[in-house]
Amino acid sequence: MIVRKPMENQQCIVTAQGRTDRRKPNGIVLQSCTIATDPLYYPMRAQNKAFLDRPCKAFSRTIIMQSNIGDFIQAEGWMPWMGDFTLNTCASMPRSLTRVSAPTKARK
Repeated sequence: MIVRKPMENQQCIVTAQGRTDRRKPNGIVLQSCTIATDPLYYPMRAQNKAFLDRPCKAFSRTIIMQSNIGDFIQAEGWMPWMGDFTLNTCASMPRSLTRVSAPTKARK
């Protein structure tokens, strides 16, 4: 997956999942992939931050496993939708990553 330079007033978000029912067995799973940047985006990564996920419904679920994640992804890993909406109900789970250049200490 390639993160590209966004247009004005846009963010760089790799996935956005919208599960509304906690009992539904759906979500996004990325396995054995590389998340990298387009050469035009990399120099501006500090000004326009990139995130792995943006949960947009109450029970959003994203799993990223056995993948390579570049150093441009924010330490939080995900970007809140609005204020604290979804903070206690979403699941954004990077697991068993092959190589993580991005900091991970701030991920919940």
